[in-house]
Amino acid sequence: MAILKYILSFIPLLLLCSCYTDFEPALETKPVLCMNSLLTSGEPVEVSLTHTWRFSAGKPDNRDINVADADIEGYANGRFIENLVYDPGDADDKNSRQPVYRGQFVPSPDDQIELRAHHPSYGEAFASVVMPRPLPITKVTPDIEFTNCLPSSYINTYTLKTGFITEFTDPGETDNYYTVEVSVKNPKPIPSDVLVTIWPDNTQKYVDYTGNYQFDRIDFEREPIFSEHLSNIDHLLDSSAWGYSFFSDQQINGKSYPLQIHLIDCLYYVLNPKHIESLYHSEIIISLGSISADYYKYMLSMWKVNSGFEGELGNNGLADPIFIYSNVSTGAGIVAARSVSKYTVDLSDYVRDLPYQDFNPTK
Repeated sequence: MAILKYILSFIPLLLLCSCYTDFEPALETKPVLCMNSLLTSGEPVEVSLTHTWRFSAGKPDNRDINVADADIEGYANGRFIENLVYDPGDADDKNSRQPVYRGQFVPSPDDQIELRAHHPSYGEAFASVVMPRPLPITKVTPDIEFTNCLPSSYINTYTLKTGFITEFTDPGETDNYYTVEVSVKNPKPIPSDVLVTIWPDNTQKYVDYTGNYQFDRIDFEREPIFSEHLSNIDHLLDSSAWGYSFFSDQQINGKSYPLQIHLIDCLYYVLNPKHIESLYHSEIIISLGSISADYYKYMLSMWKVNSGFEGELGNNGLADPIFIYSNVSTGAGIVAARSVSKYTVDLSDYVRDLPYQDFNPTK
């Protein structure tokens, strides 16, 4: 893909060899509501509401286009449920959570949720989505291998090769769409009376006993199903599936499937000279999300625009542009849905027997 970008950057120079001037068409445009929400079974409804902006004006900060004085109604299965309440977040801190409209209603699988927004200046926006049913993970087989240990004056760092065969069975009656996430839950540190010298400034501090597992990301290249969205020419140009965790059942419809999940840069940090058992209970949580078709189409269009061959052509004026998919009436935003099944793998059996280096804070 890098080669493609290099080639495409020269094509317009070959086709256009004349002067140009900035042109701003005298078009009357009116901002409309942009509604975004990812509805999750078992969690209250949240909606982000902004308005569209003119591209030539430059990209604004999200808080500058936020719509705070709209009315948003929530419906479930055709019945009015509630008016959502605006939560401004922390307006003085741009790094804080963004403003949202919150509801108290908690969607369940098979619920049809409809959101209707109205604003006196920006008009109306509405969208509906059916909550998908969660798909259980039937079995997870861990493949964890110790590869290296790096001791220091007060902590041991282990490198682990970590993978999971995650099995599930796709229901064959309908088209289904999925996403996968992996997270870590580590035990709380235990305060200690160990005083250690910290390099390079040789300061001394008390360091808690701890067992802490972490990883960088999922290796999407090692599971073929994460590449199903790549076209033949994407494969030819060596486009990557990196970071794209969405897939459909077009290859596995009605079948059981062993999903290969491999983690990159897996490390386990341990400061536990007294071998405190509770500190070895780090957990890996594998989440299989059943998602709405609209969510899948939205994420696929985002990938095409930002990473796909078609998007590269469109961005360089050599093909029709690809538009971001929307199921909102204004054509701006996405109201998506997901239901999540989780499977927890306790790592204690794998990290408890790691080759431990004797703790010596004087080294």
